[in-house]
Amino acid sequence: MTASTHIRPMMQSEQGFARGNIYVGYSVRVYGRLDPAALATAYDALRRRFPVLAAHIETTDSGYFLVESAGESHAIKVLDGPAESLLTGVNPDQREALAVLTVRHFGDYSDVTLFTHHSIADATHSLELLAQLWSFYTDAVSGGGIGVVEPQPYPIAVEDLLAARGFVPTPVPEAPDDIIAPVAIEYQDESQQPLHKGLRLRLTEPETTALIEYSRRERVTVHGLLSGAMLIAEAKLHDLPLTSLTFMFPVNLRPRLSPTVGATEGTNVLGIANYVPTDTVAAAVVDLGRAVCDQLRAGLDSGLIQRNPPYIPGTAPQGLPPGPGQLWATNWGRVPALRTPPDLHIGDFRSAFDISWPADDLAANQPTWPATYVVTTFLGRLSLEVHHDEKATEEYQRRMSIFGSLLRGFLSTLR
Repeated sequence: MTASTHIRPMMQSEQGFARGNIYVGYSVRVYGRLDPAALATAYDALRRRFPVLAAHIETTDSGYFLVESAGESHAIKVLDGPAESLLTGVNPDQREALAVLTVRHFGDYSDVTLFTHHSIADATHSLELLAQLWSFYTDAVSGGGIGVVEPQPYPIAVEDLLAARGFVPTPVPEAPDDIIAPVAIEYQDESQQPLHKGLRLRLTEPETTALIEYSRRERVTVHGLLSGAMLIAEAKLHDLPLTSLTFMFPVNLRPRLSPTVGATEGTNVLGIANYVPTDTVAAAVVDLGRAVCDQLRAGLDSGLIQRNPPYIPGTAPQGLPPGPGQLWATNWGRVPALRTPPDLHIGDFRSAFDISWPADDLAANQPTWPATYVVTTFLGRLSLEVHHDEKATEEYQRRMSIFGSLLRGFLSTLR
């Protein structure tokens, strides 16, 4: 690594994602005419505007470093035929580039997926990249061209963004060297990738509307209501009391800081909120949801959440170890409107996760990944997805069956 290629060392909020080679996929299903040359032009423009996408990660004895790539051109991966997973045939590698664009063709539609490394972009950041990609594509096929592309600065770690605004992160107890030391990843065969499978519950537009209207009447957020349902379902799945569960979720800090932070200005501009049910809260969706919201507001008002940047479960010494009592949810909110030309229609949105834990971690079955729901709303329909490895298929099918029955039962009472 030379001085000319070195961008910066990675901060603790980014290092866990580097340890696991963690990429997140943002996938849209498109119908109509997809112009491959225009898509390649759009992706090239995206990488020029956001040069961090073309960077890579190097591992040294002193840590992980964000490094400029030497002008390599990474073509779009075109994958043909049906596949069980959006990840089939992708195998992204942080030693090469921190973004991958794939296209998988099926008959009259295609799945176009932007994979971004989680160390350099969270969901808010990546969804803005996705919107920019489709805006560039629309410009490319319009005849007018994309025009001049101004490169943006490399995104800043949340620790530095918070420090500039007067927030000092909560000290993290020291972890054993074998947990926090940087490691060279031995990339696994695709069949060994954790979180390679996905399940989804997708509400109808009327169901989504009913949930939103109820949340407004009851003055509790949709996120709160879903959180309550997740907690009840998880307790039922494991036959545990609610009070033994810990519910955790990232909070987008961008609009909650002064000055505010732009979507692509930081890497993971997140704080972590947690909630443990108490005996004083009724085991009902709305009561638990209101309690989650109350604790979130209190954590933001006190600055506790702003001082608690994200660390990957299993790679940081703080908090509880992952297990049947820990539940995560990441709410990406509304997927932004994606600009497309008249002859192309985007009909669906999905998520994907690709992880390559180091061989030593896998051998020790650490870090384990707690059950995590991904919540999105696209085209007026709310979706909840969970991702898991092959060995956990039966458990996750049961989880989604219990959660789906509980949520739809709750929705039936709102009509």
